[in-house]
Amino acid sequence: MDKPIHERRRFERIFFPSDKWISGRFSYQGENGHGEVTAMIMNMSQGGIGISFAREERPGIDKNGHMVIVKIREPALDFMEKTEVELKWILKHESLGYAAGCQFLNLAPEKEQKIQAYLEKIKASMNSQDTTRKS
Repeated sequence: MDKPIHERRRFERIFFPSDKWISGRFSYQGENGHGEVTAMIMNMSQGGIGISFAREERPGIDKNGHMVIVKIREPALDFMEKTEVELKWILKHESLGYAAGCQFLNLAPEKEQKIQAYLEKIKASMNSQDTTRKS
């Protein structure tokens, strides 16, 4: 029997609260041409990102297509610009437009370490906020 998805993941995924989603600009090259799309990064791990984009922003690529992060609107993650990702899945979502899972490709160990440090900082911040709310 297959293991649940969270047990198959290589890295822990951090889900950002919706008011903390990070805007990013991605370029793509598909069968129907090339272009750019703006997406919101909803979650992240050392292995990839979960993104959402409006229906009218859907990139002209499908599963296994590649995109490059052109711009990311989070100063602590600007090192991610020019990082290539592969679209692992894409779903039409009632309220989000589209949601997609992307895997980082050819990620240098230094970038992986920077992502880990960033996610640890975010996780600690989210945990301290939870503690404050419970007090």
